[in-house]
Amino acid sequence: QRTLGDQVLAPDIRISNRSVSLLFTDLTGSTAMYEALGDASAFAIVRDHFTILRRVTESHGGVIVKTIGDAIMAAFSDPVKTMAASIEMVDALDAWVKEGDLGVGLRLRVGFHMGPALMVHTDAAGIDYFGGTVNLAARTQGVAGGGDIVWTAQCHEIDSLRAKIAERGLVAEPLDASLKGLAENTRLYRVHIPL
Repeated sequence: QRTLGDQVLAPDIRISNRSVSLLFTDLTGSTAMYEALGDASAFAIVRDHFTILRRVTESHGGVIVKTIGDAIMAAFSDPVKTMAASIEMVDALDAWVKEGDLGVGLRLRVGFHMGPALMVHTDAAGIDYFGGTVNLAARTQGVAGGGDIVWTAQCHEIDSLRAKIAERGLVAEPLDASLKGLAENTRLYRVHIPL
């Protein structure tokens, strides 16, 4: 109630505030791919990569909220599932690119954060998330390079998340980043999954 006050936005809009782990991806190399292959062929590859990401997301109990160009926004119940999905997404995309001999260099970059977000459900558009948690999650992905997973210090505090990273033999590297729209440097963590 503190967040929303007494406003009623519209009869077909339902809003709640809930804790959620939000993941954003981006496909590096896609601009060059569109240039090299043309719009139709490149879009077919983007569409197929969405199928891979959807399968992985759902296998970890998540849901794809929306696609944005060649990127996705996905929601999970907790950061440990988000980390497991992130690692599997990078692995699955790398394997698919290699096996498909696509002729273009594509890699996934992933970022995520957890916290309270406004969950907005409309009859026309379904469910979406808004607020500071969404913005920070999106900014973490912007710091990542191809094959990178980046997450916030709040997520890194979870023992089982760090165990999931170690289980794969990866090492988390701390970094301080100046994120657009945020007043000070933000402590993030990153792993790089080599090809």
